[in-house]
Formats: sequence, structure tokens, C-alpha cells
Amino acid sequence: MGTYDTLHDGDRYEQVKLWGKGLRHLHVGDRVGLPRGGLGPSGTYTVVMRAGGYVHVVDGVLTAWEDQPGAGPQLMTGGGRFLHDEWPGGPFGPWYRNEEAPASRRVTVHADRECPRSAGASLRLVRGDDPESGLDLARAVARAAVAARLDAEPDDGSRVAAARAYLADRTGYLLVSCEAAAALLGVAEEPERAGTLLVEVLSTVEPGGPEWRNAAALLKDVADVLPSAAVAESLRLLAAALPVPDAPAAPPSDAADAAQRPGRRRRRMRAASRDEDRLAGAGRYGDLDFQGAAEAAVARHGAAVLPAIPLTFWGRDIVDLEIAASLLAPILGRELTRSEMAVLLWAVLSVPGTVETLDEETLVAALQRALGA
Repeated sequence: MGTYDTLHDGDRYEQVKLWGKGLRHLHVGDRVGLPRGGLGPSGTYTVVMRAGGYVHVVDGVLTAWEDQPGAGPQLMTGGGRFLHDEWPGGPFGPWYRNEEAPASRRVTVHADRECPRSAGASLRLVRGDDPESGLDLARAVARAAVAARLDAEPDDGSRVAAARAYLADRTGYLLVSCEAAAALLGVAEEPERAGTLLVEVLSTVEPGGPEWRNAAALLKDVADVLPSAAVAESLRLLAAALPVPDAPAAPPSDAADAAQRPGRRRRRMRAASRDEDRLAGAGRYGDLDFQGAAEAAVARHGAAVLPAIPLTFWGRDIVDLEIAASLLAPILGRELTRSEMAVLLWAVLSVPGTVETLDEETLVAALQRALGA
């Protein structure tokens, strides 16, 4: 799970897929929180950079990019522990460090001044239909409306109803809806209370309601502020609201199609089904919306929220840490091999439910399916 963040420091620059949110330009001093998979539960760890050096993270804050490692466990930029002697190779080749790679395959180096955050303001022509000017106007209107509501000192029920109304609005800007809902719930001022109110909001939304997609985006934005218990309960409600995929369509019965090879016929059916799913689900709440919220939650709260996330959304590093290392390795008396981990991952991702509902019988059955038994 996750997209790449870009970390800049002086003349060094590298993309990192470790913190779950992605698409950010980070510098020393920025808060990044816990790494994906809960491998640095204290918030203090070292990221071994492919471009060279070590990024020090202390209490969830980037403190330095040095030539020597810092405190805590050493992690790779893509997640997982860094063990140089056991590095099996990856998509970049049989090397990890940039200096070990051929010149043509090394990480591109950019200066810090090229980071968009270092660029000055640029002039632009503003038209009446400019999307940015429309966003500014919508945000100003929403902020004024929210301020007026809060001046009236609403009770919790009124806050929940107003926040839900903003989340249900699918005609405006997602950013504005989430910002207004967060302000009404009091996320910045009272995160404990806001977490309780958010759970109440989600508890009152009907299955298939228009609020779910914006609610997932809201949780993605505020997961690092809310308490872990509220985040976990919100994830449970969001997971329960995910649409159940329709059964695949029946195969066509015409004689010409029946004469085709079975493999080709199955591929045509799968492609047609995917196209229909994309059209039917356009603009609706779905797996990608939930995945964004889950990644942000795990990046901040680690293992505390994993029981609330369905197993089908778990990544390899989480399966390795939470199931292979903690449950299976003690029984086997050794770590799982790469082939065994691949089978385990395939099996776990096929199991419905969460780790709380995973039992021995279910796991054995999933492993047998993965092995084709």
C-alpha cells in the first residue's frame, strides 16, 4: 500500500515509499510519523537511503540525513527491515545502495532548490472559470458558514448532523467538504471529542450513502491527529460499508463463442466484467478510498489499528510482521523462506474478514487453496 514521497536535503533527493500518504515533498523538520507496517513503533528509526546516507527519524520527525545511521531499527525506503547481507534483489536490480549499481541504473540526483516547495510564487492569469479561483471561493464560503455555526455553540448532535451534510455533498470540492467537516467536529481543538463525533457520524450513515467516499478522505487527512481507538473504529465502519462485488456474468451461450478456446473465453469475460465494474463504480465509494484511509491510519498508529483493516488490504510487510514472524515462525522454529512467504501472502489476501476473525481452520483452508491442494 502507498505512493511515493520525495525527500530533499541539500543536494540529495530520493523517493520513499514508507509513510503511507505519498505525493509529498519532505524536508528535515517535517513530521512523518510511524513507518508502514509498524516496524518502528516508538517513532524513532533510521531509513537507509538508496542514494546514500541515513535519514534519522526521532519521535516521528525527520531530524537529519547523515552519513552515519541513527537510533532505532534500520528500514528500507520501500518498507521492511534493511539487512544488507540478506538483500535478495528487487525491481532495481541485485543491489540496494546507489554506489553499488551501474552508472546507468543509479538514482537521479536533484538539488534541493529544484523542490516545488522552494519555488517562489508564480504569476498566472485568473479567469472566471479558473478551477483554483473556484476552490478559493468555495473554501471561503464554507469557512464563513462553519464559523457562523460554531459561534452559535451547537451541541454534539448538531455538529454531527452538519458534518454529515458536508460529507454527503458530492457536487462541490472534496477538499472543502473534508475541511468543513473537520472544523465542525473540532479536530484541531479537541481531537478526543472529534474522534468520538466522527464515529457517531459514520454510525448513522446508511449503506451506500453518499457520505462514505468523503468520510474516507476525511479520515485519511486527520488520522494522524485523532486517537487510535477512534481511528480503528472508524476504519471498521468504513470497511463494513465497502460494496460487495457482484458475481461474474454467466458465459455467453452462442455456438461461435463456445467453440473458442476456454482460456481466451475466460479472458474476454474478465475484461468485460472489469469494464462494467469501472463504469458502474465511477464516483462511488470503493476499495481505493478505503485503502487511502487505511494507509494513513497505519502510518500514524501502526499495529493499534491493524485489527480493524480487512486482510485483503494488508501489505507483504504487515503479513510478514504480524502473521509470519509472530505466529508461524515460533511454531516452525525458523523464519519463512521467500517462497513460503509468497504462498502465505497469497493465502491471507484471499481470506475475508480481519485478523480478529482469522482462525487456524480458515488459515489452513486458505493455504491449501493457494497451493492448489
